[in-house]
Amino acid sequence: MLSIDYNPSRAALYTPERLDTIFQPSLSYSSLQVAIESARLAYFRAEESRSQYERLSKSLACIGFEAPTLLIDAGTGTEGFAARRASDATSLIAFRGTQPGSKDIQIDLRANPVAWAEKAGRVHAGFAAASRAILPQVKQWLAQKSGDARELIFTGHSLGAAIATLAASVIQPSLLV
Repeated sequence: MLSIDYNPSRAALYTPERLDTIFQPSLSYSSLQVAIESARLAYFRAEESRSQYERLSKSLACIGFEAPTLLIDAGTGTEGFAARRASDATSLIAFRGTQPGSKDIQIDLRANPVAWAEKAGRVHAGFAAASRAILPQVKQWLAQKSGDARELIFTGHSLGAAIATLAASVIQPSLLV
């Protein structure tokens, strides 16, 4: 299996969106590796500029994915993307984690437990709000683009991991990272 080097730099930790993708067109990556790097790619500010959207698109194209559909909820500040790889019918949905100076901090601070009626149990209120806000877009994208998906990957980091986990309780993915 192809190994991916760990980058322990401050830039990788604090500003993951500044680093280019590790994906290279001539290499083959496992679903786990695709999920891990895509969780980092979700930090690209594709919703802010065309150049950042193109950067994200090119990164995904390196491994055969189509141009991404941005998943954005302005009310909660939730961001992510969805993309499909036709060659093997893989669908990928990645959610961005907490960003300083954004609505994400307000979401993170809403830590009181609330009922998660979508499944069972109680969850962090902010995570529930962010998930509920973005799930209709996820379901719509899946209905339009991913009807024959052989593999469905949900991924995210930090707040994005919480959203991916709650989404996975509603829509069963093949892989959750």
